Amino acid sequence: MNTRMALDRIRLSLAVLLVGLGAAACGGGGGGGGGGDTPAATTTVTGSAFAAPLQGGAVTVHDGTGSVIAGPVTTADDGRYAVDVPTAVLASELFFRVSGGSFTDEATGQPTPLAGSDGLAAVAAAGSLGAGGAVHLDPATTVVHHLVANHGLSRAAARLHFRNAFGFTPDSTVAPANTGTAALVSRLAGLRAAAFSRLTLDLGLAPGAQFALLEALARDLADSDLDGEDAGGEVPIAGAARFLPADVQNRFEHALLGFLDSGWNQTGLGPEQVGYLAFAKVALTTSYRVEYLPVAPGAAVGRTPFRLSVTRRGTGAPVAGLAVSLQPVMHMAAYDHATPWEPVTDNGDGTYTGAVYYSMPGGEGLGTWSLGVDLAAGAVVETAIYHPVVSSLNVNMAVLRGQDDQIQGSLGPAARPYYLFDAGLALEGGTPSSYRFDLFVAAQESDRDYPGLALGSVLHDAGGAPWTVTEAVVEVSLDADDNDVPDGWYTASGGAGGLWSVAGMTGIAPDSETLAFFVRLRVNGEQKTANGNDYAKMVMGGASCCE
Repeated sequence: MNTRMALDRIRLSLAVLLVGLGAAACGGGGGGGGGGDTPAATTTVTGSAFAAPLQGGAVTVHDGTGSVIAGPVTTADDGRYAVDVPTAVLASELFFRVSGGSFTDEATGQPTPLAGSDGLAAVAAAGSLGAGGAVHLDPATTVVHHLVANHGLSRAAARLHFRNAFGFTPDSTVAPANTGTAALVSRLAGLRAAAFSRLTLDLGLAPGAQFALLEALARDLADSDLDGEDAGGEVPIAGAARFLPADVQNRFEHALLGFLDSGWNQTGLGPEQVGYLAFAKVALTTSYRVEYLPVAPGAAVGRTPFRLSVTRRGTGAPVAGLAVSLQPVMHMAAYDHATPWEPVTDNGDGTYTGAVYYSMPGGEGLGTWSLGVDLAAGAVVETAIYHPVVSSLNVNMAVLRGQDDQIQGSLGPAARPYYLFDAGLALEGGTPSSYRFDLFVAAQESDRDYPGLALGSVLHDAGGAPWTVTEAVVEVSLDADDNDVPDGWYTASGGAGGLWSVAGMTGIAPDSETLAFFVRLRVNGEQKTANGNDYAKMVMGGASCCE
């Protein structure tokens, strides 16, 4: 009896509560005499779902507990949607997800269903949405969503992890588009979205596996390193019987540039509009794991030294004895060109030392650098490719040109450029203190060939006929008074592989912030010139000198 009475009291209390709630709902701000319920205020949020435009997808909005607070609404043929979200929740972080529907995969052209309950998703920051607000869902925003929803990262930390790994920050306010008529930011977002389709293809996966790949990328990136591993080891791609490769970061860069150069790319963008890539340091070839080890201050105009660590895939054993050569190429809007590099040294322990002499920076408005590393074991050559981020911190180079010494240029015969690079200034000691100044001198043969200048080098004239360097005289003078007048010439020695050295230079203040040198060059009797002078000026430190 007591139990029944207690239940009756509970039922009565609930009934009173429900009546009170109903009265409160009906009582405030109604519209004119009818006494009907007043609907909660909502705000319309628009956007799109894009891995290519997603048709027929169901968009839902969730709060931080995972509860659905708006939707589902269906995406149109162009991937767009509009959903009414309760205004009261806009002050909180919101999760937008889309399931179902299909799209035409941009890397293969195949009709592809969207897989997973939140195959594409995005996280909207608390307080970021209002009237006219938009949330666009694409592969990049999906990785960030997974990091927040499934791996416990804050939205800010997830975006930072993503930027460090992929080289850009996802922006869910921008509508991606693979069309040349869209705004630049939309085309760039469309290119980056399509890169994930291309990465899926490059990894040998079916187009629909892209969404499992996005989940795997987030799992990998949760520890901040995109390296194919998490705390448990290799990261599996669900349903694909595959793991993320250790060089997945490098492969994404290849995928983005591969899609850029493909016939599927309709954005109209060129390599000068891609901006900086993340510069992944690990690349896998068939036989080797090749890691690029930068030397401070990193890749910059002028001499950029680095080391390579080469190990055997499967065993991790160091691999020595390879013949290593380089293919540095700047990819620009109108044409591609190479830049000089030093011969690579085998250190005998699986590491190799080299240097590239970058002639210009990369980045937005300029172009994208690639660095091919050819590893030869006899006749078998395997290539690792990196995409360095080249700054203009150390612009200590100059150019001298021939007169009768010409090459075949894109518009016909042209004076051959000889590129001069600072290769290091070292204190030798003594009283007064003397210094050794090293230079690297390269003679351009074509846009893709810049061999180091040395005695015995074989070059080719504008007609393609070979000739041999039988005389090469490199001389250096210190502009001690900054008066643009040479103070006497020192003759350089060496020349092997293009490296020349001047020893015993005096008059250099050890605390100088900038130093200026004159360099002149004579090859087979012809003095090379710059701006009407028989020498070029090189400035080390805060200033720079071009031709």
